[in-house]
Amino acid sequence: MVPLPSSVVYEVQNCSSNCDYPCDKACGRTWEDCYVVEERPGTYDLRLAEDNEMIRGVLKRHVRRKGEVQPQTKRLRSQIS
Repeated sequence: MVPLPSSVVYEVQNCSSNCDYPCDKACGRTWEDCYVVEERPGTYDLRLAEDNEMIRGVLKRHVRRKGEVQPQTKRLRSQIS
């Protein structure tokens, strides 16, 4: 499934699930464009925009909408508080 050009673009952090949160290593400062294919409790299945690679089970804390500063889970928590 290739996302449509009008699909919402997200960014995924280049961290592993073992990284501290928030990550202050070099891997945490780089983000790649991606599309959310499926949302699950606590994770997303993503498709990378650059090479169409599918990545399953990415923790939501490593994903944000393109252009936003905070990952999805932190942004949602701040709206609830």
